[in-house]
Order: sequence, then C-alpha cells, then structure tokens
Amino acid sequence: MTLIQQPKDKRLEQRLTEAQRDLIARGAEAKGKSLSDFVIESACLAAELAILDKRVTYMSAPDFDAFTALLDEPAKSVAGLDKLFAKKAPWLA
Repeated sequence: MTLIQQPKDKRLEQRLTEAQRDLIARGAEAKGKSLSDFVIESACLAAELAILDKRVTYMSAPDFDAFTALLDEPAKSVAGLDKLFAKKAPWLA
C-alpha cells in the first residue's frame, strides 16, 4: 500500500500522559523526525507487524513435517458435501 503520495486529510488524536509524550518526543528527536512523522511511522509499522503476525504461522520442523504430511493425504469424503458441491451457486444461477 502506498501511503506517501496520498493526501493527508484525516486526523487521529489521542490522549497520553506527560511521560508518554516526552518518551515519544525523545524517540522522534533521536530519529531526526517531527513528532507527527515519528508517531505516524511508528503506528504504521506496529500495525503492519500486527497484521503480519496474524498471516504467518510459525512451527517447529517436526510440526511442519506432520502438517505437510496431512496436506499430502487424499481428501476424505464428507457426507453431503458432494451433493452440495454439485449444486450451482445461487449467484451463478
């Protein structure tokens, strides 16, 4: 998603303690950024990491081997599923 070239016409406001504001201001200064730019960049990075955390599954090598073995097994028949899949979807009818 390209965020840089879009117009900045939305606002986001939050309440924070003096200690939180001072900490954020120190972080912005350490990065050589304005407070607003630092907050936006940090919030976007945190959001991307939170989203990525829900999209990637981590497992040990033995668990991965067991998982892939299950995927390699032939599909099992489920009662009524063949009949359901044989029907034409209502939005295609």
